[in-house]
Amino acid sequence: MVWGGIAYGYRTPLVVIDGNLNAKEYREDILGPHVVPLLQTHNVITMLHQDNATSHVARVNLEYLQNHNVDFIDDWPSKSPDLNPIEHLSDNLDRRVRRRPNLPNNVNELRAALLEE
Repeated sequence: MVWGGIAYGYRTPLVVIDGNLNAKEYREDILGPHVVPLLQTHNVITMLHQDNATSHVARVNLEYLQNHNVDFIDDWPSKSPDLNPIEHLSDNLDRRVRRRPNLPNNVNELRAALLEE
């Protein structure tokens, strides 16, 4: 699983997570080290947008965001990739990796290619 965050003029590092992402891992590996610091550091970013993935909308994670004074959009339509700007970035990243002269042959090579792109 690959996660990244974008905002006008800002981006997070690309985070590659082995396997599926559950609510606890999302909070400990994404929200805590990446999302909350980004939102607390850059005052121009006022609201978090995330899709309706189960780990994103888990009650414990929504409470975590509220406890850290993070405003978020909580009524986003589910399964709406055309409305989510990160999906367009993910598509671009996918196309760039597929255009490489040597396609990745395993997970470690894919991880390296994604991080390079």
